[in-house]
Amino acid sequence: MLRCDRGADLDCILLAGRYTLLDRSGETLLARCAELGVSVIVGGVFNSGLLAAPMAGATFDYAAVPSHVLRQAQRLQAVSEDFEVALPAAALQFVSRNLAVTRILFGARSAGEVEADVDFATARIDPDLWPALEIARR
Repeated sequence: MLRCDRGADLDCILLAGRYTLLDRSGETLLARCAELGVSVIVGGVFNSGLLAAPMAGATFDYAAVPSHVLRQAQRLQAVSEDFEVALPAAALQFVSRNLAVTRILFGARSAGEVEADVDFATARIDPDLWPALEIARR
């Protein structure tokens, strides 16, 4: 995808699970898309549900979450709670801060989950949360 300017005239791409509070492996692609004017639709912002509920038994990348990743997600949750922000709200809004991101896809199994995701997407977040989360993810 990093060579998306060679022979393809793309309007948008879908990047799933690679630009989240936990996984930043898609950052280079996002920067390249911004340079080319290619819109990015981001999915998987909760990393298979881990950033919605970081607890034992959760999944990450559709597999059992490794213990070090679970601890990292729990640190992110603790920092978010210190700022009185639900971790899923931080996860959704983190993605929207990147200028290349034009849409966010999220999975929902019920109307209640859709309503919760809308609330997460519109929750007020203190800008000081973002640097605090960066420190916590290390």
